[in-house]
Amino acid sequence: MSDQQATPVTGIIDIKELITDLPNEVTLYTNVTSVNVGPDEFVLRHGLVSIDSPHQAKIIAKVYMSPAHAKRLSNLLSSVIAQYEENFGTIATTPEEMLTPEVRRRLGIP
Repeated sequence: MSDQQATPVTGIIDIKELITDLPNEVTLYTNVTSVNVGPDEFVLRHGLVSIDSPHQAKIIAKVYMSPAHAKRLSNLLSSVIAQYEENFGTIATTPEEMLTPEVRRRLGIP
């Protein structure tokens, strides 16, 4: 985790309206997500892939939402990602993009 304070950004409701001190609030880290779609709902399955089992994901949470909420979430994430990349640079999404220039050179990757 970074020492920098996270800046809340929302396009769905005013962040001040959220109740954040819930006794059953759960914080999770995921590094893989799949999405299943039905006529009435989207299901986001969040999982964790470990170094020990890189070809297996353990599903740790499912989030169900309406298509309208899924679209609002998509718009919000697009906006937040654009802001992030403006401040910190392009986010690498493939293994090749994540390699440092030195490692790329040693592996012969342009």
